[in-house]
Amino acid sequence: MSQQRKVVRAAPEAGNSRPHPDQRTQRPLSRPLPERTAPAITREAPWFSFNASSVPLSPEGPPFSANRFVLGANVPWVHYGVDIGTSAWRPEGGLHTHAEDAALLRQVFERLRADGVQTARFFLLADGRAGVRFADDGTPEALDGSVFADVDVVLEAARTSGVGLLLVLLDAGWFAPPSIVDGQPVRGHADTVRDPVKRSALLERILRPLLIRCADHPAVVAWELVSGTDVCVAGRPAVPEGRGMLAALRRRLGIRQDASEAAALPTAEEMRAFLCDAVTLVHRHTRALATASVSRWSGLDLLRGVGLDLYSVGWPADESELRRAVSDLRLDRPLLLSAFPGAHPRRSIKTLLDGARCAGYGGAFVWSVLRHDVASGYDGQVPQWAKNHAGQLHRRDVPAPTPLPVAEPREETAEAEASPNPPLVLKR
Repeated sequence: MSQQRKVVRAAPEAGNSRPHPDQRTQRPLSRPLPERTAPAITREAPWFSFNASSVPLSPEGPPFSANRFVLGANVPWVHYGVDIGTSAWRPEGGLHTHAEDAALLRQVFERLRADGVQTARFFLLADGRAGVRFADDGTPEALDGSVFADVDVVLEAARTSGVGLLLVLLDAGWFAPPSIVDGQPVRGHADTVRDPVKRSALLERILRPLLIRCADHPAVVAWELVSGTDVCVAGRPAVPEGRGMLAALRRRLGIRQDASEAAALPTAEEMRAFLCDAVTLVHRHTRALATASVSRWSGLDLLRGVGLDLYSVGWPADESELRRAVSDLRLDRPLLLSAFPGAHPRRSIKTLLDGARCAGYGGAFVWSVLRHDVASGYDGQVPQWAKNHAGQLHRRDVPAPTPLPVAEPREETAEAEASPNPPLVLKR
């Protein structure tokens, strides 16, 4: 029987040996890391995963974990733009005067909580068609008398069901060119950010009272100041007409934009100045987090350095972004996927959620529970995914209820008795 011969390698000659990798001199990076000019974390958000290890975090920041993923859902409204406040379509008021809409909203929140979804995204002022009184020159004057009562309906429905709220103050329609819907003028409020006087009026007369009203409510998790910030800024490339969820929503709402109309939008500096002031109000008057969303990764530079507690990005026009890791962005804040399609032609909800979590997003919100367009969808995949990943999801502790202050309407509004209609049934 032959014996195996042990191969003995000759020792390397002197001067030809290579050092051990651990002993090699580290080469300097080709480009230095960006220096931070603001604190790493301004509000504690320990449930968001954080995958930006290339940027050093402040030791005062909270501990982040990849196993604290926020599973959320976009409601996002019962009737677009008219749920909060009086309008030409509902002069008597929004949710608080329509029992069937309030009942549907409560049913949606209860359904979400039962499915393991603990955070809902809901739009408040939208494009400004309801809830805000404007002067003849477009200066915001005040919230109308129905706003607080309608907001209370949303807050109470969330509190009783145990669902947290990510409340969106303004959307891209607020900054869109003026247009006519059902014979009524809507949108066209970009000057409330461009003009310093009107910007101050928007902050002091509209946003501050709303924030103070909801200051200590246990259901409010975060305030999204502007949805689709990058498409509200002049000089930014437009979202491709046929791609992305924001483009689909703009088509549904009839929002079109040419070169001359885009020139009337705020500049990047004006938008960042507004965001800085709005973040200051959120931190001064509430205990919630402050965020803003963009439509794609390239717009995140608008959000850096304005004091936000986390960043948000919607479903991008270029889906290749979703195959990249969030750590590639070298962010100093966690990143949320604020909307992803519940009805995708090639991917299921579970596949999209798996992709978002593996990519390093801190959470993801499906679009949407109350179906409003072709991208909307919500089905039994959501509770199944929540059950399968129960150990990796954020579990929100519901605090004791806090009594709400008595509303003081600024304007008398007609109070109509709502007919006792049966609640609408939300089918799976």
